[in-house]
Amino acid sequence: MTGDDWIDATSLLHEMTRSVSAWVASIEEREPRVRTLEELTSQVTAPSPADGEPIVHTDRCPVSGDANPLSTGMTARRDGDEAVCRVRLGKAYEGPPGRAHGGVVAALFDDATAFLVRLLQVRCVAADLNVSFRQGFPLEVEVELRARVTRREG
Repeated sequence: MTGDDWIDATSLLHEMTRSVSAWVASIEEREPRVRTLEELTSQVTAPSPADGEPIVHTDRCPVSGDANPLSTGMTARRDGDEAVCRVRLGKAYEGPPGRAHGGVVAALFDDATAFLVRLLQVRCVAADLNVSFRQGFPLEVEVELRARVTRREG
């Protein structure tokens, strides 16, 4: 880089900093969004979707929520007593070259169970989540995940 290039790059970084600072200030001025107990419990009391219909659990879900700009975009539909999820992860979720980051994959599994919980209209949270990877999770390929109850304890 020449001296002029460094000056241009520095000017650009300063402009970006000003823009981001203004954006952060406008966000901080807004009222925080907090999910109420009613919002959380309404998912359990709402009718379960019919077979083939979409399953929705919360629009602000960090993994699949429509209102989350970092969402994976995973969607779910009911297939009997299973939640059938579909997702295509892009380069933003890359871990090893050409494969998804393992933490993101674990989050997908956790979210698939959240869709199942919504489908079955029960209240629960993940107490234990173990993932044993047999191979890397592909990027830029639509993948189907299925969640179902195989056993209940307690």
